[in-house]
Amino acid sequence: MVLPYSTYIPAEGETIPSAITIYRPGGLPLTVLSNDSNYFRVREMLEVEKTDDIQAIEALLSPAVIIGDKLARLSENITYDGKTVLYDHDPIDQGVSRFISRTIEKYGIGDEDKWKPAVRFLEKLYQNPSEASRKSLYSFLRRFDFAITNDGDFIAYKGVRKDYRSIHSGPGIVDGVPTRGHLLNNVGSTIEIQRSYVDSDVSRGCSTGLHAGTYAYASGFAQGVLLRVRVNPRDVVSVPQDANYQKIRCTRYVVLEASDVEYTETHWDDDEDGYDDDDWGYSED
Repeated sequence: MVLPYSTYIPAEGETIPSAITIYRPGGLPLTVLSNDSNYFRVREMLEVEKTDDIQAIEALLSPAVIIGDKLARLSENITYDGKTVLYDHDPIDQGVSRFISRTIEKYGIGDEDKWKPAVRFLEKLYQNPSEASRKSLYSFLRRFDFAITNDGDFIAYKGVRKDYRSIHSGPGIVDGVPTRGHLLNNVGSTIEIQRSYVDSDVSRGCSTGLHAGTYAYASGFAQGVLLRVRVNPRDVVSVPQDANYQKIRCTRYVVLEASDVEYTETHWDDDEDGYDDDDWGYSED
């Protein structure tokens, strides 16, 4: 049975926004204003899909609140105060909240396995030694709908030359071998650089460090090949302001594949890329 609801559409010239009010049996009415980013999706759920799942609508509007207890069960570092999901007593950022919302939209809220990547992402993020780097990364993640791997890395993009070498020249470590010049980014390769070499100053645009970015940024920067790469949030050093927070400087990434199509799913299937997290060189202890 579809939950009773009403809509208010203002008369011509009125400034009051239109709204949807959902009357919940045994609970307070739920109102969604037209300036809410989820307004049209809620209308579609009610009018087209004829949903009677109030929890699904609540999850879309307040994803962190709805699944707060679920996330808290998955990690001892996550707590839920009844209103906000906290990691190490800090509220989770809206970039992660949006990832949660997209996960709910695609998979619903019943499958706990779908929340584990977000938990692992947070755990890796908080292992980043720099608080400034952690906050800087959020500025990047808020600007595009990123995908997370099963073990908590995120997918980004890198533009390179036609020969798969980096556009700029400098020092680096390719598959464990120190080198210098235009670094070769073969599919499957791990590209690294020492953290002290990466510029942490977000006010400086073009500077030292390994670079990756959003699809829009990297595709415009590429000189023949666009790569998908996976980045561990522990390895992000800075997010420069000059590109509207669309690129990152990091110490390491793994090349997944060449593709000129943006990946729009919430989760990346690790089984397809042949990547083994044990090879990353970190201890989870």
